[in-house]
Amino acid sequence: MPQPDRILLVVSILEGRNFPNQSSCQLTVDAKFDGEILVTDPVEFSSTPDINQELAWELDKKNISTT
Repeated sequence: MPQPDRILLVVSILEGRNFPNQSSCQLTVDAKFDGEILVTDPVEFSSTPDINQELAWELDKKNISTT
């Protein structure tokens, strides 16, 4: 659980659509926020992959700009 002066930013990646057919491959999703890259676990590649994962960044309120 984040501390009171911290914010938890969570991105849910549920599924994909219209991917080209590729056999024997795996798919990962990379997300970059504030210079930090997070990567999902690999899932089987299909035209509609079921990813269903979350990526989370814990942020300090002092370093967040509201522009």
